[in-house]
Amino acid sequence: MRRSHSRDDTDSCVSLPHRSHGAAGHSVDHDDDADDTRHKRQHEASKTSVCPTSPELPLFEPDAIDCDVAPLSHDERRDRLRGEGRGREESITTSSHHQHHHSLGDSIHDVSEKLHESLHHVKEAAAHHHKTRWVVLAVYCALSASNGFQWINYAPIIDEVKEYFKMNSLQVNFLATIYTVVYPALIVIGCVTFQRLGWYGGMILGGILNAVGAALKIVAAVWAPNFVFLAFTQCVNALSEVFFLSLPPLIASVWFGSHQRTLATSIGVMSNSLGTAFGFLVPPLLVTKAHHGASEFATLFGAQAVFAVLVVIASVLLPQKPYHNPSLTASKDTTLRDLLPSLRYLITHPGFVILAFASGLSNDSLGTFASFLAQLLQPFGVDELQSGWIGFAMTISGSIASTLVGVYIDRHRNYKATIMAFSLGAVSCFSIITMVLLYNTGGKNDIFGLCFFFIALMGGFLSAQIPLQLEYAVELTYPKPEAITTAFLLCLSGILTPLLTLGGTDIIGNNPTKANVINFMIGCLALSGTAATMQLFIRDHCHRVDIEKAVPAERHASYLEAEEDRQQKFQREKEVRHIRKREIAVACRGICHSVRGSRCPR
Repeated sequence: MRRSHSRDDTDSCVSLPHRSHGAAGHSVDHDDDADDTRHKRQHEASKTSVCPTSPELPLFEPDAIDCDVAPLSHDERRDRLRGEGRGREESITTSSHHQHHHSLGDSIHDVSEKLHESLHHVKEAAAHHHKTRWVVLAVYCALSASNGFQWINYAPIIDEVKEYFKMNSLQVNFLATIYTVVYPALIVIGCVTFQRLGWYGGMILGGILNAVGAALKIVAAVWAPNFVFLAFTQCVNALSEVFFLSLPPLIASVWFGSHQRTLATSIGVMSNSLGTAFGFLVPPLLVTKAHHGASEFATLFGAQAVFAVLVVIASVLLPQKPYHNPSLTASKDTTLRDLLPSLRYLITHPGFVILAFASGLSNDSLGTFASFLAQLLQPFGVDELQSGWIGFAMTISGSIASTLVGVYIDRHRNYKATIMAFSLGAVSCFSIITMVLLYNTGGKNDIFGLCFFFIALMGGFLSAQIPLQLEYAVELTYPKPEAITTAFLLCLSGILTPLLTLGGTDIIGNNPTKANVINFMIGCLALSGTAATMQLFIRDHCHRVDIEKAVPAERHASYLEAEEDRQQKFQREKEVRHIRKREIAVACRGICHSVRGSRCPR
């Protein structure tokens, strides 16, 4: 009897084997060889067949068998389908695992490459900004040196300036005093500018004013050679100084780590001294006693103007802030409401007030000596060119000493003891210079040699303590803004300079004598000795250093390294999360494929 196929048999993805009948209606039985051949063909077909409804998944689909095969019973066909389903599930599971491991290996390889590349970019960015901060400091040094040059350039050629501009000694000395008059008067404007525009805007504004003042001096030399217009140009330059003097600690705090902060401040302060050094050296070479007309002064002022303009252009190209915070105590921009509370705190802080007056007495008394250097040495047979070389050596030695002491302080952080040592050294050198001039028995060359050595040594002690005082003031008053602290420290110390200048001019006179010079130097020596004694009463407490010491030991070297570690950790966590998401997605796809493979969709 012929057996009809059911509906399920015709709809199935797998072709069911059927039996062919003989002519007499009896089934034809095959031998064992035929059965073995049929099973081999089914096994080979299961490896290569693909379900038409699911082309991506390898499924079992046996080939159609010859019509000579005997038909299977219902139970045999059910058992065979169950076995094929289990084989199909195992095949799908194995294939899914292979795909999963293959995709996971590729993802891990890709992630490792991306992680390596991202870490390379992080290190490259850190190195780039490490170089950028030195560029920022170099541009500031050029601006400050230009301003310092224009402050002192009249002192070594005082006779030529008096003759060409028709001025007296008091008026020439007043040109340098204008700086110290304008700075205390406009210090509040400078603080507000730093709070509104930041260090970047303040430096650019100061550079523009410095360039304008240098350009106006050309007009004064060629078309208006008089005291009034020349004093106006000095006022413009003095206004730019408001934005320069308090910048070194602020730039050091914004751009440099704690292990380089004092060094950066020392280099910034050194730059002004370097400009002062060239202010002593260059003017006597361009303006001489034989040639001091309009062309010589125009050449001197024109070179200053060109240099100032070029540096302003370079400052505009600087970045406003570093990519990473260099330290835990890195300076941040403050708001305008911080000014009055900070000022109230500073004037009631005993240590800050003592430090301000001590630094004012010490630096201004010896600084006034530097501005009067040519007039003081003239009665002892030292001419203007020799005085210029002495002033140059004094400021150069100060620059070198500032750099060395900056490296020392960054390692040891003993501000007070170092300031005291340098103050006593400066007072000792000044005492020796006074005795050399008072009891001189040698000739002109002997006096020049002794003055050259001891004045240069005194300049090293004097200039090296200025950046230390600025950093020490920030340490005493932290977390008050660095710009406000240093500005008012220089303001309180600068108030004494006009008084000392007026008093020194009255003592020395238009025609200085040896007795007047000795009286002036004894007065300066008394003031500097008093300043050194006052610093003993400062209570030594470095708040910023204490905060940085509380940081874990592995982060002491630089906060930049800690910031880089944080960026690397964040990147690794991000990549791990991405890998886990891909693993979950691959596993979900494998499960879906397994479910679809066990029961083919209709």
